[in-house]
Amino acid sequence: MRLILALSALAMTLQMAEADTIKATIDGVTLNISTEAVKKQLGAPQKETMGEPNACNEDLPDMQLHYDGVLVTLSKDADGGYRVTSIDLTSPNRSLGNIRIGDTAQKVQEVFGATDPVQDTLSYDFGEPGSGQTYEFTVQNGTVSHIKLNTYMC
Repeated sequence: MRLILALSALAMTLQMAEADTIKATIDGVTLNISTEAVKKQLGAPQKETMGEPNACNEDLPDMQLHYDGVLVTLSKDADGGYRVTSIDLTSPNRSLGNIRIGDTAQKVQEVFGATDPVQDTLSYDFGEPGSGQTYEFTVQNGTVSHIKLNTYMC
């Protein structure tokens, strides 16, 4: 019995470690990089917009860079520049850890580990403990409909 419990704990630890080792990047873009770094990786955006005031960032508006298949949201930082706070995949042409829009929830759990959905979303923490960084996979009718890398500021 102890061996079964130990193996079960080891398997869960390995799944969590696997989610942490998946590169939290999409085409070289990751959380907390600057506007300039995003544009260096992806080029000029198709569209650049300013969002509504962000209550989690002193009511300053977020910047959004729109690219084919990806939306990059940046929040103003202490130095007056902008840093990536979320990356949304909007097309099956982009992937995170080999998961694309249209893949099954089962495939997500095979890659990232078992988790219970909360409001149709499979969420996985990554990065330093307490960093607020997550992978989020929205699932509708058993398939992934939205993928997001996110860092929660509040």
